[in-house]
Order: sequence, then structure tokens, then C-alpha cells
Amino acid sequence: MKVLIKNISQFTIALFLLVFVAFSILAFQSKWITATNIRYKPTCNGKLAERIKEANQCRNIDILFLGSSHCYRGFDTRIFKSHDLLGFNLGSSSQTPMQSALLLDRYVDLMKPQLVVLEIFPDLYDGNGLESTLDFISNIGPSSVTHQMLIETHDISAYNTYGYGLIKNLWLGPDIIQCDTALEQYVAGGFVEKKKFITTTFQGSSIPLSWKDSQLKSFNRIQEICNQRKIPLVYVLAPMTTAYYAQYPNIDHWISSIEQDGFKVYNFNPIGKHYSESHFYDAHHLNQKGVEIFNQELITIIKKDFPL
Repeated sequence: MKVLIKNISQFTIALFLLVFVAFSILAFQSKWITATNIRYKPTCNGKLAERIKEANQCRNIDILFLGSSHCYRGFDTRIFKSHDLLGFNLGSSSQTPMQSALLLDRYVDLMKPQLVVLEIFPDLYDGNGLESTLDFISNIGPSSVTHQMLIETHDISAYNTYGYGLIKNLWLGPDIIQCDTALEQYVAGGFVEKKKFITTTFQGSSIPLSWKDSQLKSFNRIQEICNQRKIPLVYVLAPMTTAYYAQYPNIDHWISSIEQDGFKVYNFNPIGKHYSESHFYDAHHLNQKGVEIFNQELITIIKKDFPL
């Protein structure tokens, strides 16, 4: 038995050293890496680092926004502020309920919001949240939230990317990314305004909607956190083009599954006549003109149903 334990210990140490050396070599070979199981790529896209830095200093707000890129590109905190609603946007790229729940748990007692708005993008609810976790690993680095995301995602790519990032920063320090502010601009409060974009042709297909059990568990956790603090929780399905929305054959059933516990989904689809293709920069993201229409509609609802 002692020999077996010794052999296992030696093997573990040797494996650790081998991985450390391999990742160290990779760190010096490239600024970032996107191999199959190591997907480390710090980026300005989405402005996550700036958002989290500001979030750590934010206190006593009216509205906390959570969700995917449709959240941080869709809820303009300047427009809400012009209506005496102080908000903070904690959206992030491909954010799933798992990331939303962890972020809410981390910041709700610091920011003390009077209302939580969760943007729901159906495409993301049947996966493990890997893309969003990689975003946090690459752009935020080690933190209590990132560690928990790593554990809950439980994916080899996430573990490898995290290890590579730690070793790279040990040898070379944090990445300094030059951001092109002509493309998009970070706005105080977490919103990102898209300045320039290329319109692409969209070809749709059918996307049957379903839930991954771990995402459903996180979704219920969000409700629990809000209920414990008596904070109203609002679900919002942001506007998307008619062609993109038509891909969901069971969207009504999917929404009903959320509302069955007494929660309301504000679905801004199918889009009305006041929207056109010119209000989108791709099939499911609004441009700034579209954001202004959308936000005015949502503010009207909030003022009526959730007076703050």
C-alpha cells in the first residue's frame, strides 16, 4: 500500500511539472492561444474587465441587469438614468443562468437593487455555459466568481484555459489589450454602444428549445436569491428580427415553463411595426436606434408595473 501511494504521489508531481512546463512554453510562444482544449483569448469585445471593475465600486442602484450580449448591448443605462432610474448592467457574452446566478449572489447585497431584470436568450439554456466561463477566465482571471464558474462548468477546456492563464500571467503578467473605441464604446453603468458594424445575411433553421438541468437549477437559484430579499424579478426577451424569432417552434411552451411559477416574461417578439430591419446590426442584436425604442418601451412597463 505504501509503495502504491508513493507511486501515485510521484506520478502526480511529475504530471503537474509536465503540465507546468508545457503551459509555460505555450505562454512564451503566443500572446493568446485558441487550441482545442485551451481557449485563452483576452479581448476588448464586450468590455467585461471594465464592467467588473466598475461593478466592484457600485452601490445602491434601482435596477440590476443580467444576461447575455443582448443585455449589455440592449439596456442603455444612460436612457434609464434620464428617467430617474439608476441601473447597472452586469451582462456578459453568452451569459447563461449559471453565470447570472453567481454574479447576482456576488453583487446583490453590494448594489442593493430594487429590481432585477434578467435578459433571457433561449439559445443558451441547454449548454454548460462554457463560452461565458472562458470569457471570465480570459478577461477577469482568478476571482471567487470565476472559480465557482470553473467548478460548475466542469469542462476540460475551462480547466486547461484557467491553468494556462495562471501560468502565463505568472511569467508574463496580465495582457494589455489595445481597444478600438471607434468600433464600440463602454458606457458607465455597464452598457456597450456599438459604433460600427457589418450587416450580414441571415439564413435561419429550426431551433427546438430545451433546458439543461444545471441551468434550470441556476435559474431557480436566481428566483430564490430575489425572493429571499423581496426584490422583484423581471424576465425580458429582447427584440430580434422576425426571421430569427421564427426559428423557435416551441417558444410559447418555453416561455410558459418560466411563467408557471408566477413570474412574468416580457417578450418583445414578434417585433411590432415600430421596428424594422434597420434597427438591428445582426439577426438578433439591436443597434443604437433600436436600443432607444426598446428601452423606452421597457421603462414604460417598469414605471407602470414596478414603481421604484
